Amino acid sequence: MVMKEPLSHFSVTYPFNADNIEKIVIGEIYCAIQLKNGRIGVCATLLDPPTYPSLPSFIPDLSSNHDRIIYNAYLNALVNADWPVDGEADIFDAVPFEKGKQNVMIGFFKPVVAHFDHAGIGVTVFDMAVDHKRVTAISEMPNCLSTAHCIILTATTILNGSFFDVLKQNVNHAPIYILGPSAILHDDMFLYPDIKGIFGMAIGDNDDNVLKVIENNGGTRDFNIFATKVFRSFA
Repeated sequence: MVMKEPLSHFSVTYPFNADNIEKIVIGEIYCAIQLKNGRIGVCATLLDPPTYPSLPSFIPDLSSNHDRIIYNAYLNALVNADWPVDGEADIFDAVPFEKGKQNVMIGFFKPVVAHFDHAGIGVTVFDMAVDHKRVTAISEMPNCLSTAHCIILTATTILNGSFFDVLKQNVNHAPIYILGPSAILHDDMFLYPDIKGIFGMAIGDNDDNVLKVIENNGGTRDFNIFATKVFRSFA
């Protein structure tokens, strides 16, 4: 089965329907959508937040990053709670990362990297949008991916277009784990090559705390105290 990129794939089965939406909240770091049934989905803005869409006439153009953010948040609100999770845990606690192995992270999640460093387990980090001493030059990414034993892929790669690029460069079929509140927890994500786990976030229905944090430009660390880290594994 030849898969479209994830948002295009899901838009066929789950087209955007403004009639489902109760509220949209857009901050500098995240966008959140609350549906009329109370469900809430979020998506990172990559520090380039969209403007509020004109409802009910808005139809997402998936060639636009801003529209992709809106649709991703909508999709997560619509489908994530429908799929049973396999546990509640941080990725570092659920995946047996090993010393001496080539662990690669695409997208800089500082707390996760801190776990690796504290445990003395190596991880090479790449992020085109972050300037940090812990981030490796993007020119080295193809070589690192070709020898990787394990790949952590932040969910924002689905937004910025690098998702398929990483999958194609994973020539040794190392297990890939998707990470972040933007993650789509739907079963179809496991149809993509080498995806072995998805680590996302469960947000309670009608949780105004999360919405207020996002509206006030808060990030993951600010609203995760009101949510639960969850994961799904590919059997």
